[in-house]
Amino acid sequence: MRNTLCNIAVLAALAAGCSAVSPLENEGLDDIIVHYGEDVPVESITLGTDVLELTKGQTVLLEATVNPSGTEVEWTSTDPSVAWVSGGTVGAASRGEAIIVARAGVRTAQCKVTVTAVAQSETIKVKSPSMGTEIETIVVVPGIATGRNPVKCPTVYLLHGAYGKPEHWYRVCPELNELADRYGFIFVIPDGAMSWYMDSPVDASIRYETFTSIELVDYIDNCYPTIPKREKRAITGLSMGGHGSMYNALKHTDTFGAVGSMSGCLDFRPLEVLYGILDPVLGSHETHMDEWLQYTAIGQIPYIKDGEIAIIVDCGSEDFILEGTTLFHDALVAAGISHSYELRPGIHDDDYWHGSIPKHLDFFQNYFNLNE
Repeated sequence: MRNTLCNIAVLAALAAGCSAVSPLENEGLDDIIVHYGEDVPVESITLGTDVLELTKGQTVLLEATVNPSGTEVEWTSTDPSVAWVSGGTVGAASRGEAIIVARAGVRTAQCKVTVTAVAQSETIKVKSPSMGTEIETIVVVPGIATGRNPVKCPTVYLLHGAYGKPEHWYRVCPELNELADRYGFIFVIPDGAMSWYMDSPVDASIRYETFTSIELVDYIDNCYPTIPKREKRAITGLSMGGHGSMYNALKHTDTFGAVGSMSGCLDFRPLEVLYGILDPVLGSHETHMDEWLQYTAIGQIPYIKDGEIAIIVDCGSEDFILEGTTLFHDALVAAGISHSYELRPGIHDDDYWHGSIPKHLDFFQNYFNLNE
């Protein structure tokens, strides 16, 4: 059999017209002996790295070293929807894991690719038919909701406080986009002006309850990859937005399945410091105070039943609106409505709310998971 085989030296000798080569010259080369006329087999193929960590949309060149050199390398991906490969260029398509395989002859080398998605935010204008205007809204979409295989995601509405704007949420929580990716939530942050997120009984141009709970929700569900049902929709807010989230959710339990309030003015009637900014929305406290109750979050408690909606409330122990939050908590207890309630050291400021955000998102995630 050995006389019918030739190693590399034999092949070279035959090409030069030689008829024989001493067997002693072949020692140590048996691992690469070939039949005359065949290609030299690939001894090894290696990749520059065993693991790649990419973000969605990123591309890198993955080099393969082949021994002997010169053999063409074929590239494949076990999941092109996550990571595609062409000529050694690897592209991150969507969040997940894939294996890139480099093949040369009968040899293969592999590289594991982990793709992390990156949330995208945009500021849009949403038409409000009830107010005849467009409302500025920030929408944050997690990376898993984009790409070749988009995943539909739960939605969390975030409401800002008095004198705030949607971008205030990025001041409170600079890592908001990262949280969208971590939890897989779509965040929707509308401009609530100074409306307290209510439909005013004295000013027909203020219809922010209708906008927040009906018009905006319809728009988002039609234009973004949401899961359009109450069991996958939550709302929370801070300060004025804490009132707005609770007021809207308790009035629209068919829209929101979970609600939170961070330092929310849940019963603003005892808080005289707020009268000046509430009067334009609800009518003067001197003449309309009896009507104010129906516009408070606490005033909605008689209309809900235990277990109808998941509720989380927190407030700083040194917050000036603590009284209104405590009254709301006590009213829930008296009505037998289960809820999460926490007082933590803190005042009415960004630092306190920054600590509240992950607590609310964890609460919503647990709720969503229970309603698969």
